[in-house]
Amino acid sequence: MLKGYILEFVKIKPTLIFCLFLTVLLANSSLVLANNPEFNVVTLKGETQVKRANGKDWENIRSGDKLFADDQVKIGNGAYLALLHSSGSPLEISKSGNYTVKKLASQATTQKSDVTKKFTKYLVEELKGSDDVLASGDYRKKMKNLGAVERAMDKGSDGKIFGNLPLNTYSIDNTVDFTWYAADGATEYKFNIKDSDGKVVFDKNVNSTSIQVNTSALNLKSDECYFWNVTSNGKASEDYCLYNFNTTETATINNDLKTIEEEIGADNEAILSLVKASYYADKNINAKANEEFKRALTISDNPSYRVIYAKFLLKLGLNQEAEKLINN
Repeated sequence: MLKGYILEFVKIKPTLIFCLFLTVLLANSSLVLANNPEFNVVTLKGETQVKRANGKDWENIRSGDKLFADDQVKIGNGAYLALLHSSGSPLEISKSGNYTVKKLASQATTQKSDVTKKFTKYLVEELKGSDDVLASGDYRKKMKNLGAVERAMDKGSDGKIFGNLPLNTYSIDNTVDFTWYAADGATEYKFNIKDSDGKVVFDKNVNSTSIQVNTSALNLKSDECYFWNVTSNGKASEDYCLYNFNTTETATINNDLKTIEEEIGADNEAILSLVKASYYADKNINAKANEEFKRALTISDNPSYRVIYAKFLLKLGLNQEAEKLINN
């Protein structure tokens, strides 16, 4: 009799254990899903607050905070909040008002191409790094430690003229804006472009420190380095390389940029410009990267954006321009 009960229990026990395990698993899964954040806070400006699902009071949002589905967000007048969804989609909020995180998440696109994910992730890491710099107290000093000099360059001394953008660069444009710093006592400059054999393919005298050149009219070859420099009154700049991508590479770059623009969306203007700037910088298309960094600051003059832009300038050796940016 007892043996029969034991046998029946043994038959039932595995089923009972499985049901108990499934119940615990589902409960824990629900808890895990509830604890997964919808957004990470990338950067912010002004009065931005969050009310947690189980909270009574509004709390100030900080860079790096996580926002969950049942949270609420409040944006003050003139404030700005940049978020990154768990899917990799960026989202900017600049209109004042109250928002539910769940509704904001519904606006985020979940599917992203590899190129968008790569540079969005890179941007997030850069912004986190900039937040660390800003949190250090004297961020201007910290930036100088990253490479900026404490004195302005003695431009035009020692028989040198210092180039500005685009310096050594790759190009996908038909026109390029070349710039350099003024040399002491110079009223006229001679701008030159030479091929790899030293043959002059373009030269012009100018009375300013910049010139726009229609490079397509010069029939410059792809996959070849052309050198540009500036001279004046016996002073000369270094030779800087201008390299044109070939047709296939240019098409790939333009397709990548189109994908980034479509997937991030025109509503996320500042983040879009920063992602494009990061893409251009990665490809060493310096003039384009510079344009996008400037555009991002025009949209939102955010200290974190300034730090990222300054780091880009430092990598190019434009220390004075970086110092102007962080001291502004």
